[in-house]
Amino acid sequence: MERKEIVWEKSCRRCHKKLPLSQFPTRKHKKDGHSSVCKGCSHSRKKEQYKVNSELKKKYNHTYREHNKEKCKFLTREYMHKTRWMALTKIAEVHHIGSPSCMVCGFTDARSLQIDHVNGGGTSQLRKMGSYKFYRYILDSSPKLIRDNYQILCANCNMIKKEEERENYIWRERN
Repeated sequence: MERKEIVWEKSCRRCHKKLPLSQFPTRKHKKDGHSSVCKGCSHSRKKEQYKVNSELKKKYNHTYREHNKEKCKFLTREYMHKTRWMALTKIAEVHHIGSPSCMVCGFTDARSLQIDHVNGGGTSQLRKMGSYKFYRYILDSSPKLIRDNYQILCANCNMIKKEEERENYIWRERN
């Protein structure tokens, strides 16, 4: 019976350096299960291709969005609603209230549920981050941070809280 020798090193087709197999991306269709180009060369080639094609890609994306405005608007809006719902659900799970509902009155209509900053400062955070990044921030945050800083309120309860805590005093002074 013939014994196969295990190869632990391989030469890169581009830079011709002899490197360990761990430096080559895996490829199922290759005999040895690895690419013939090392990770470093592969990365630099992708970087070069991006530089060359980035303007074309930007131009294509711009043209596509111009010709499909309604579709893009719809998909963006749908994605925002989905991300917002996921953020509301995570806050509800952290506060152990089951499905998203107002933590004061129990109202459950998702259209009027809002993420309230327990200690105020929500407007400035939203201005800095934008709503999409804010929802992603909530999804990536730890349960302790969410429990200490955020709650779900319906629009009515949130407005009452703002009035009682005089969170809108800056707005009133300007007008």
